[in-house]
Amino acid sequence: QAPVHVHSGFLQMYRVGAAAVYASVQRLLRQYPAFTVLVTGHSLGAALATLCAIDLRTKLDQLTTINLISYGSPRVGDEDLLC
Repeated sequence: QAPVHVHSGFLQMYRVGAAAVYASVQRLLRQYPAFTVLVTGHSLGAALATLCAIDLRTKLDQLTTINLISYGSPRVGDEDLLC
């Protein structure tokens, strides 16, 4: 499988708050285990939301539903990013 390329600036910004977001989502899912996670953002927020949704998908239980709604997102990575 080919490596995935992600915009380094978006990734650097995402990493600033990623641990706090993950901790909050974990806490809320313990409290509300049947809930769906919705990640959303506009423009720069959409780019960060895309990275967040992918990150949560890799870290959370595979039974947890994660939805992404983004508006006006710049290109976050190459075509292999969401495949």
